[in-house]
Amino acid sequence: MNSTDLLRCSICKDMFDQTEHKPKFLHCHHSYCVQCLTDIQCKKKTTDGGGVEYICPSCQKITRVGKKGIDALQDNFYILSLNSAIKDNDLYQSDDESVPKSSSMVTAWCNTCFKVAGLDCSRHDICNLEEGRKQLEARMQTVMEQTEEELKQELQILEPSIEQLRLAHNTLEEQMNIRHESLALARSELESLKQLKIHHYKETDLDNKVVILKKTEMVLSNSQKRLKWINKEVNNYTSLDKCHIVISTNKMSELSLDITGSSSVEKQVLFWLSQVLHSKQLEDITWEQVNKGNRKSRNTSLNGSRYNSLASTPAVSTESLTSASHQAGINKLVGNCTRCFFDISINSEMKGRFIIEIRPDVAPKMCANFVALCTGDLGYGYKGSKIFKALANDHIAGGDFIKNDGTGGHSIYNNKKLFVGDRSILQDEKGAVRMRGMGTDGMSGGGMVGSQFFIWVGGRAFRTYKRTLVFGYVVEGLELCKTISNLKTHKNSKGAYIIGSNVVIENCGKL
Repeated sequence: MNSTDLLRCSICKDMFDQTEHKPKFLHCHHSYCVQCLTDIQCKKKTTDGGGVEYICPSCQKITRVGKKGIDALQDNFYILSLNSAIKDNDLYQSDDESVPKSSSMVTAWCNTCFKVAGLDCSRHDICNLEEGRKQLEARMQTVMEQTEEELKQELQILEPSIEQLRLAHNTLEEQMNIRHESLALARSELESLKQLKIHHYKETDLDNKVVILKKTEMVLSNSQKRLKWINKEVNNYTSLDKCHIVISTNKMSELSLDITGSSSVEKQVLFWLSQVLHSKQLEDITWEQVNKGNRKSRNTSLNGSRYNSLASTPAVSTESLTSASHQAGINKLVGNCTRCFFDISINSEMKGRFIIEIRPDVAPKMCANFVALCTGDLGYGYKGSKIFKALANDHIAGGDFIKNDGTGGHSIYNNKKLFVGDRSILQDEKGAVRMRGMGTDGMSGGGMVGSQFFIWVGGRAFRTYKRTLVFGYVVEGLELCKTISNLKTHKNSKGAYIIGSNVVIENCGKL
């Protein structure tokens, strides 16, 4: 049986059509043409109720209908739809000499099975072969683009996360080395103390006893210094182990963790939070203490090692655990700066300046990153780069000082890579300046940013968000930004509207 049998009556072998060879269903679901069914029908006697019955040639089952006869049988609309999809010129002879010339094939495509239609496809979505080829190509293109986008997104997430794990590994390795050295030193000095005791009991000369005393005092002093540092670490860890932790995340308003268990994950949380507390104790930080019993909260300042009630803190990644020295570096970069400027040219003609007021009190890391790239103090930055993307009366985008097309640029952090943006409370609205999100941090759920930025030039209808990437506002020159947004653009392969004109940041810095 070949593919054309699907379109032929199995009794007369003629092709089904819309007239005398129209296919009809029997109750057993076999189909035959009207002409053949008329030939095999049996009219019942009036004493038996009248009407017509058909005995199926294939399965011998009886189909009984009323006096309407063959008109009461349902058309096989599956074959009719297939027949309409196949044109006369869709029938062809195989060019393969090994196939008999009488073996005709139907170039019909099944969109359900994704193969050339066969007898089992009579109830599927059928079309001619050429249309099927077009649909298959379109789907293939869509799937390939989607797959490429997903894989690129996967790389954007995995590459920074591997870097974070490497940093975490280095930190753990460093901590292990420090503790091993401290342990070895303590054991060595304990052995020295035992020897000093022996010499003390044997020694009778007072001058020698004084020497032994001074050596013992030195060992005591060194041990006390180390013990002071060790006690802070242990107090942090022990307090955490006895407390209930509440962590805010971007996916849920409050996540409760009881890390008093013994799993490795819980112990890792304990360790990293103890490091956070240790790094924060020199800063003016207010922690929210949570009582494990009734979970009523109150605010208190952090002093020394008093962590008997655990402070709750937003979820953070290892990259964003700002140490006192790192914070000092950020403060040095920003200084007293509250405003930055861009001098803009369009096609080599100077058009003016717009001024951005930054908010380091709300987004310190993003502001420090932005100011450093504006001044170029680190040897790279925004000067000479382009405003490359725009959407009329909506936004403009720049900051890709590597490729000027939205695929490059980098931050001043993490060896010129991405970093986790601040949890800004500033809103996306007209005039707002925000960093472009380049992915999501796997540990904190925060937005990863680099050097690229957006400026909203039109009214925003966004709802209020608890966290954004906004770090400042345009306070002068917003009309220039709006003019840039209305320049002629073209849509690239990724759907971005790239500005056709040459819009360059000729000069930039802080005021």
